Amino acid sequence: MHAPVQLSKLAHARMKQNGDGCIIMNTSIHGTLSVEWMTAYAASKAALDQMTRGMSNEWASDGIRVNAVAPGIVPVERTEKILHQKSAQDLWLPHLPAGTLIDVQRNERICILLNFRAFNRADGNSCGYCRCSHLFMHC
Repeated sequence: MHAPVQLSKLAHARMKQNGDGCIIMNTSIHGTLSVEWMTAYAASKAALDQMTRGMSNEWASDGIRVNAVAPGIVPVERTEKILHQKSAQDLWLPHLPAGTLIDVQRNERICILLNFRAFNRADGNSCGYCRCSHLFMHC
């Protein structure tokens, strides 16, 4: 949590001078839904979710929006092989808001979209892809 706190404070100071800005945290579905053997990771993501909500409330009057994306499972180099196996997909996909694995490029596009003021408001919620009853923005 040290790095997100410090980086956000530095960004806030710079953005406040400009009168607006947008900070997007990359969090995880494990902040609200976890599985065995992920306790420490889940706790850190839950803390990041709460930090996002708090900073959003504190910094909204400075014109700074703080939100988070929780993309679900993102296959990266160290996990790609196992996550493309049917057994892993059968285990994980039913629990993912979008019902599919999200690639790094799609996560990047979602973050870019959230940066636009028209698709965003400063309420500090996490965006689980297209689970509209839980979103701060409509899909």
